[in-house]
Amino acid sequence: MTETITQASTPAAALDPTEAVEDLLRSPKTHTEGLSSREAQRRLAQYGPNQLSPAPGGVQWPRELARQLSRPLALLLWVAALL
Repeated sequence: MTETITQASTPAAALDPTEAVEDLLRSPKTHTEGLSSREAQRRLAQYGPNQLSPAPGGVQWPRELARQLSRPLALLLWVAALL
């Protein structure tokens, strides 16, 4: 048995995942079959495309990987793995 918690003025980001599907769909104003073409076009015009922007400063994942692997605890684990 699942309890549903409803709050009238809860922002969409703070919804309880145990709420009923109807309550969850009401907050972002969507439907189980998705957005209509008109609503999708309106949101595209208002918010822009749903895609990630590139990282500032270019590709930094090699530096971030090296930084993660050279932390003291990671170094200790590397030594333990070699032993």
